[in-house]
Amino acid sequence: WRTTSYSTLVSGAPAAALDDEEGRDRDEQADAEAEALATDSAPETIGTVEADQPAEADDATPITLAEFPGGTQVGDFFHEALEHLDFQQDEAIEPLVKAKLDKFRLPDSDGPLACQAIREVLATKLRDGDEAFALGDIPLTKRLNELDFHLPVAEAAGHVEGGAGEALPLTGKALARAFAHRSAVIPKTYAARLEHLRFADLRGYLKGVIDLVLEHEGLFYVVDYKSNYLGEQRRHYSMDQMIRSMSHSHYLLQYHLYALAVHRHLGRCVKGYQYDKHFGGVLYLYLRGMHPSTGPRLGVFFEKPPYERMAALSDAFDGRRKGAEA
Repeated sequence: WRTTSYSTLVSGAPAAALDDEEGRDRDEQADAEAEALATDSAPETIGTVEADQPAEADDATPITLAEFPGGTQVGDFFHEALEHLDFQQDEAIEPLVKAKLDKFRLPDSDGPLACQAIREVLATKLRDGDEAFALGDIPLTKRLNELDFHLPVAEAAGHVEGGAGEALPLTGKALARAFAHRSAVIPKTYAARLEHLRFADLRGYLKGVIDLVLEHEGLFYVVDYKSNYLGEQRRHYSMDQMIRSMSHSHYLLQYHLYALAVHRHLGRCVKGYQYDKHFGGVLYLYLRGMHPSTGPRLGVFFEKPPYERMAALSDAFDGRRKGAEA
């Protein structure tokens, strides 16, 4: 019986006491990840449809942050800057960037490029059509930043298959069963990868911190900022490349844990809550690849997980093998 985190699940590290920072996202794997993706000559098959979209002329344009340094400090810098920034106050960007550069001991000369990139991120449309919006459209009153959560694990005693007995612990096999509910952005081999995760059977709690939960026109979205470097051109941040990155680093699992936490939270806080009606989806924002000219086509990963997968994941956390409602 213990408290653990997403990073512990995917790393296979032995169970240990967690410090206060455990569960916070550390996404900058930078050079190692970019090299692994660039040399992957046989990428996983993505879902049941072609995930990539037709290339356009400006896809070969260098990204704004092509010359910006990498590393965990830079990832933390962008996370903190976006956490504390009022997206609708342009004049606040430069002093906030200056303060965060000082905090993370980054040179002041990086300031103009960082400010430009942040302005581009805020102006980039995250969705198309009737649901189109950008971060810059979201006021402070519609945001929850750095949302902490603790998901209970294996507490549904009496609800295991057969109708009685102790709740089952969370295992890699239980996670794999949830991902048997397919969608276009999940690689066909991903469920098998989850089944082979080597974390010890879990009872207790899983903790985490979500970068941002926002509400736009009655829909709630889980947002995660990724500063990972996937390449120097905008085309390197296509949906196909982002999915490969997210599979490589198990961000696919991460965002389902976040979505489940928010789904349960909304069920307690929103009157008449329904997943299909109120949950907008998950947005993983690859900051280096975002630009207003390309909108949600590059640098913006989106999925609204199918309800059947969310219900199966909820059952896995409760300790049910079969169950109806998440």
